[in-house]
Amino acid sequence: MGRFRVLLLGGSLVFAVAMAACTSGSTGLADLAIPEVGEVEAGFLDDGHPVFVIHDMDGSVHVVEAISTHIKEDTMAWCPTSRTIEDVFHGAIWDPWGRYVAGPGASDLGTYEFEVIEGRSELTVTAYVEPAPRSIVSSGVEGPRCAAIAEYEVHPFFEESKEE
Repeated sequence: MGRFRVLLLGGSLVFAVAMAACTSGSTGLADLAIPEVGEVEAGFLDDGHPVFVIHDMDGSVHVVEAISTHIKEDTMAWCPTSRTIEDVFHGAIWDPWGRYVAGPGASDLGTYEFEVIEGRSELTVTAYVEPAPRSIVSSGVEGPRCAAIAEYEVHPFFEESKEE
């Protein structure tokens, strides 16, 4: 099923799975772990749709889809130095809320509404929120961009182990 596009950057091999079956706007519910403050967890909705759960430094939590609005099969990663979501193939950048920052992305990223599961460090995704068109540029970059592929935290959806 999986078709791979392979990229060699700085000696690191990165795989991107073709995502014909994975379109944006998934409504697959899921219970996902809430990471520690300042951390990000890559997760999957029940239908396999990749998301990032971001626990911001101010304590707010965001669930953002990990599907590029530029080319859907591009590898999406979290850059911890700039605290941004990035399309590592083409350089599109989104802030932790999924708002467009720079690059060839067509829009903001879709986000998800959720409810926190009482007494546990988990949340339940309840609804998809359509992304806004690329009209307002966020200034959500907090630090330097990731300089090498090894600095990115690539979503596991895009790793070799997802080939079926």
